[in-house]
Amino acid sequence: MTKRIFMTIMTCVVVTIFVLGALMIGFSMNQNQSAVSLALASEADFVETGINQKGIDYLNQLNSSTRISWIDADGTVLFDSRADSATMENHLNRDEIQQATTDNDGYSRRKSNTLGVDYLYYARELDDGTFLRLSVSIASLSGMVSQVISEFFWAVVLTMIVAYGLAKRLARLLVEPINTIDPDHPSLSIYRELSPLLNKLEQQNRTIETQMATLKQNQKEFDSITSNMNEGLIVINANAMVLSVNASALRLFGLSGFNKGSVAQFCHDVDFMNAINDTLESGHGTCTLEINQRYIRVLGSGVKSSGVINGATILLLDVTETKMQEQMRCEFSANVSHELKTPLTSILGYSELMKNGMVDAVDLPYIATEIYDQASRLLQLVEDIIHLSRLDDGYRGQDYETIDFAELAKAVVAHHADKANKHHVSISCSGPSVLIDVVPSIIDEIMSNLVDNAIKYNRDNGHVWVSWSVNDSSLIIQVKDDGIGIAASDQARIFERFYRADKSHSSTIEGTGLGLSIVKHGVQFHHGTVEVESPGLNGGTIFTVVLPLQFENKAHSH
Repeated sequence: MTKRIFMTIMTCVVVTIFVLGALMIGFSMNQNQSAVSLALASEADFVETGINQKGIDYLNQLNSSTRISWIDADGTVLFDSRADSATMENHLNRDEIQQATTDNDGYSRRKSNTLGVDYLYYARELDDGTFLRLSVSIASLSGMVSQVISEFFWAVVLTMIVAYGLAKRLARLLVEPINTIDPDHPSLSIYRELSPLLNKLEQQNRTIETQMATLKQNQKEFDSITSNMNEGLIVINANAMVLSVNASALRLFGLSGFNKGSVAQFCHDVDFMNAINDTLESGHGTCTLEINQRYIRVLGSGVKSSGVINGATILLLDVTETKMQEQMRCEFSANVSHELKTPLTSILGYSELMKNGMVDAVDLPYIATEIYDQASRLLQLVEDIIHLSRLDDGYRGQDYETIDFAELAKAVVAHHADKANKHHVSISCSGPSVLIDVVPSIIDEIMSNLVDNAIKYNRDNGHVWVSWSVNDSSLIIQVKDDGIGIAASDQARIFERFYRADKSHSSTIEGTGLGLSIVKHGVQFHHGTVEVESPGLNGGTIFTVVLPLQFENKAHSH
């Protein structure tokens, strides 16, 4: 801006100087011409007097820089101070002579036919009818003008130097107050002429402040929403550069932070990049990634503006549980088929033998017992499956009750006393009286399965200890045995449906493989936890169940 003001001032100065110079030169030329004309008339007075006194002899002896001609009344040149009068043509028709004939004085300006030079002519009619003519060359007049121009040039140079300094200072002084204006708080007292601009600037600042406040609020709300999302969210532009990413996305990719750059920094998997490219090209892209032993579903959706995709949102869903449930359902279906097929095969086989009369009377009690045992096993399996299904379904219709856990635990232990004696295992229980809000049938099932397993997987003359204690808000239950123990490799899977840790005893120890799965689901139903501890094979096992004493949302069970 300073440069523009400076150039504007200098341009005005230069134009003004040149216009003024042209006017001055024109005025000077007119003034010089007028002065020369007056000088010629004045000199003509002297020459006229000399001619009247001495005639042509005066002219012959006259020494003057002015060209002097004496012309007869008929136009014949009688004398010329610059040329041979005898060779000169008749001058009667010259403009200055014609004007002098009429007005006594005449002026003209033209090129001399005799000398070939531009002249300013002055003619006067004398008393005897002859004409006296004086003239000076235009070159002489131009010389005077050139002198004026030379003087004017140096005056212009000096003026330009002064104008340059003044223009530079003036431009700085004009711009300096404007440069000191605070755009956020414009002052209205610097230049009155700037008041409309500053008013608009201040109004614009208020508008921008309002818009920025709105944007910050929207950004804050957006960040609050996305940061609390369980799903990962990545926003990218048309060049796949990351604009925004929430904490869940970083967590799913196992990252602590990200750099402003390509979305490829999150994952270099080919399927992921293909999904991004598909999203930016067609508006949709999907894939499933396996990252850190978890399954991430990637859903891309393009953002269009005027029909053109200029960005995309990438939604990341942790589908690990869904994948595992699908896998568990497949395994469960396979296991159920296998577990159901085994007793049914035995029942059908024995029944077919009996049907075909291929069973001796002595073997009939044995076969009947086998059919009964297999049918009982089949019934137990079906009951366990139904029980698990009810747990998965949330046990709708079951009511919470406040019970004394000590009475329930002692009843379970008493119920399994005969089985313990049959397996040569001693069993004991101990703990205080504890009131707890539970669904009694589920807790009874949990304790029965834990005690039953402790007896089945024990050793001869082994022992089972059932104990419980209370802290401020929880009931801690322990079922401990000194039996065959659980290998470390199996401890993470024993709560899976149909999983049998002791493969060597699986064919001889009765059971469906669903007991601990029922325990886990029952504990989770009561918002508790269950853990297993075992130093390994033949080291015994401890199951610890922690249940809250009160269930705050009993309505959930209805």
